[in-house]
Amino acid sequence: MIFGAEDYAGDLGAKRSTAGDEVFWARSAVVAHAAAFDLQAIDMLWVDFKDSDGLGRVAAEGAQLGYEGMQVIHPDQVEVVQRAF
Repeated sequence: MIFGAEDYAGDLGAKRSTAGDEVFWARSAVVAHAAAFDLQAIDMLWVDFKDSDGLGRVAAEGAQLGYEGMQVIHPDQVEVVQRAF
């Protein structure tokens, strides 16, 4: 099960932030529902592919929430995400 934060925020009309407060509830709910149905949960992507520090922070948060991986949009993101998970 994949959490699409950008789509979710867009559907709500919410503005995305680097803190991610506007998607935290849904992000938590998706990983909980995936676990309830024994599905692999894949976390949202980090769109600022030049911001490795932000990506590392968000990836670590996702791993702490129980996600098993994270979407990436650039090859430079792979190593950062692999370290977090």
